[in-house]
Amino acid sequence: MPKIIAPKIPRSLTPALEADFTDNYTKQTKFTGTFPLRETEQLVIDQSYFENVFFEGIHYPKMDLTDVRFEKSNLSNLSLYSSTLHRVSFHDCKLTGVDLSDSLLHNVHF
Repeated sequence: MPKIIAPKIPRSLTPALEADFTDNYTKQTKFTGTFPLRETEQLVIDQSYFENVFFEGIHYPKMDLTDVRFEKSNLSNLSLYSSTLHRVSFHDCKLTGVDLSDSLLHNVHF
């Protein structure tokens, strides 16, 4: 069985409050607290880190997550249907009711 490839996240990340979310895209961002974005489709997050983040049962269909790590976060009832997760890891996260239906998961670690 092939080994799961870990997310490739740089050491230096921009805090979410200072991040540029132009065209629903952000890269190299560190998120903490409540997720700052409104419900939207086709949100792209690349090379980012979520620590102690709380998602309030929000819908983010068609989200594209590449090289992302979630740690000690609450993703309960989060809707990520038809999303793409590539090199994503979840460590010590609450995932009750997460909807990943019709999603593509590649190198994802729970």
